[in-house]
Amino acid sequence: MAFRYAFRAARGGFRYAASRPALAAAATTVTGSAVAGYAWAKPSACQTSSLVDVSGLTKVAKTDDVGLLPQPTNPKYKTALVQIYVGSQPFGGSDKSASGHRYDSIPIANGMIASGMSCQLVHYVPEEHDAFIKTMEGFDAIIVRCNPGQINAAGGDQMKFDDAMRGLQKKGKQVWPSPDVSRLVHRLPASSAAALEASFGYGTCDCLALLGLVVPLDGRPPSLKCYDVVKVERRIKLIGIAAHTLELKQRMLRTLVLPKLTWSGGFATVPSEQMQKLVNAFRVALTKATAVDAPHVLYYEVGHWSCHPEFARDWAALREAERIHSREPVWIEEASLRLAARKWFQLLPTTRTVLARLGWWHDPAGDFFQRRDSYQQIRSYQLGADAAEVLHEWLCDWYRRRGLAQCGRVAKDLSRNLEEDSQLAQGLQLPPPPPNTLAVFAGHRLAWKGAKDVVDRRSAMVTGCSFWHKQKRRSQREPRPLSEACLCGQLKPSRPHLLWNCEATADCRSEVRMPQNRMEERLLAVAVPETPKPPIVLDYEGFIADIAEVLTAHLEAEGRVTVATDGSVVDNVAAFSVVIEGEAHPFSLGVAGEDQSSHRAEVEGLVAVLKALNQTACRGRVLLISDCQSALRVIQGGGSAALLATKALQLLRAAHAQLDLSLWWVPSHGKLAPSRWTPPPCGEMIGRALNAQADRSARDRASARAQGSDRQLCLRAREQAMQWEQSAQQVLNRCARRWADA
Repeated sequence: MAFRYAFRAARGGFRYAASRPALAAAATTVTGSAVAGYAWAKPSACQTSSLVDVSGLTKVAKTDDVGLLPQPTNPKYKTALVQIYVGSQPFGGSDKSASGHRYDSIPIANGMIASGMSCQLVHYVPEEHDAFIKTMEGFDAIIVRCNPGQINAAGGDQMKFDDAMRGLQKKGKQVWPSPDVSRLVHRLPASSAAALEASFGYGTCDCLALLGLVVPLDGRPPSLKCYDVVKVERRIKLIGIAAHTLELKQRMLRTLVLPKLTWSGGFATVPSEQMQKLVNAFRVALTKATAVDAPHVLYYEVGHWSCHPEFARDWAALREAERIHSREPVWIEEASLRLAARKWFQLLPTTRTVLARLGWWHDPAGDFFQRRDSYQQIRSYQLGADAAEVLHEWLCDWYRRRGLAQCGRVAKDLSRNLEEDSQLAQGLQLPPPPPNTLAVFAGHRLAWKGAKDVVDRRSAMVTGCSFWHKQKRRSQREPRPLSEACLCGQLKPSRPHLLWNCEATADCRSEVRMPQNRMEERLLAVAVPETPKPPIVLDYEGFIADIAEVLTAHLEAEGRVTVATDGSVVDNVAAFSVVIEGEAHPFSLGVAGEDQSSHRAEVEGLVAVLKALNQTACRGRVLLISDCQSALRVIQGGGSAALLATKALQLLRAAHAQLDLSLWWVPSHGKLAPSRWTPPPCGEMIGRALNAQADRSARDRASARAQGSDRQLCLRAREQAMQWEQSAQQVLNRCARRWADA
């Protein structure tokens, strides 16, 4: 492509080059000699009045600068291309041509010239070091084209040359590449590195900076290389000013700020002090133009926890571990055996730090994230197999607990001293919630989603509706002082007083249970249990063997069999079913593990059939029907759960090796089929009937497993909590409007 543009530039002459300066620069960078030979016959005729005087330096090149474009009369910048001639080597070095220049010197210089800059070719002679550096001070930028070891081979000192380049940098001169680009990185002190250090003349350091990361070799965690926290804070502040809604602020923060923090996944992050600055900046941006007493935990809960800097960092680190564990890296073929054999926890220091901070851990093989829940049971999340929503809920619950523990209105009493003024209108005297309390704020999220005016939004955030809030708003509109009296006659009413203790608002809360702790009184949130482990699954292998026995009988008798599967979820408990045509009773079983989604149940049904087919020794035709297209994609190697898909694909290929197996999708629950849909070979009516039977069987099994289970009790408790929160939100809304009108 570059040669094509060079030919067009030469054919079109000055007009083309002037109209396309970028292309002309690219062309001359690659084929500068050819272009120069066409357009200019005598490069030496160029004007030099505006160039730096280099006559005091020894000209090492044996011929004129043949092929070099004429220097511009008024260059935008003055640059020099520095080379080194090693007299003991043929042509002055393996990178040199017969002219004494490097092979790429003329094209590089022509590219600079075509861009409007001057570029003079000079050679560094160690005996003229001082004069050389003095001459370089007249340039705006210096391009150093000296291979490693050449300066020492020519009788010079690489360290002395690099120090001189650093001095020019301090004077504002650009040096490309930087003298620090070639350094010997090793863990200090290291005597074994002394020979290499002396041989190459490089500087030394104990930090490796590459690919946007800084990796210390002394055991400190890696960090982001060019993360400017001041610039990021400025961007966050501007977002807080420009965006007026919480949703828009969070969308902009997730788009314009968080990617710079989380792009490195579990490899590196910013130091803790910088992270705290980001958290504070996010807090100011999100609460700007709203009441300052709004609980921060509600801002992230009503919006999304993914907008919290620490949460986003932790989530990226955990997901990176799952990605590395479940997907083969593209570089695995080029990696050394030592590197290729490493597990994700040996490659991701930030993920290890995040797990330790959360109080979680991993199993020795790295297959599971594990933690101890509030029931003192060990929970295990399988990387690459379980749905990411499970891990996301775990992380959200951790941040919810921490947010509640740090919420001042819940953790502290904050009651005013009645001895100083017995007429103060205060709330109830209630204890704090127990330590490690969890609330999911489902009622608040629904209230925010359905908010229609500013009072609705304040009620959803549990803010406003107090003497101080009303006084501030009144002072902004009119200078008339606000009466300190509450609706009931007491003074300076607080929000908890107006909600729960004011006689004038008793009718607003008459049908709502009174709060039992400060979290209910001041946050209108009810403690809920965390999602417990699902019911256990017994004799899975025996279940597969039973299906295999029936499939074998059908294949031996008829040479073909039609099988339908389906999955279902009831009260967060999943089950799947397998129906075989001609059998009166379906096979059904619960889903084991943390992932109790309907999608996982659908996949497990298909996997169970594939395992059973692999246990048969018969040959024949098998038609496998499912109403879940995403589950069918998983067993063919697709989907987001890479490890689950890989194992399912292995089972599918093994079944294909001995059976004529066909996968078929049918619409579920009597839905209309697409116009381009082809019915299964057994016929549409039979396919739909088998699928409907599998659906009923799976739902019955899921209902039986959920009945009386811990998950069902948890779900009912959360439903009751949401109902109370919604009722309390309505009480706050009515009180706020009454207080505003008073």
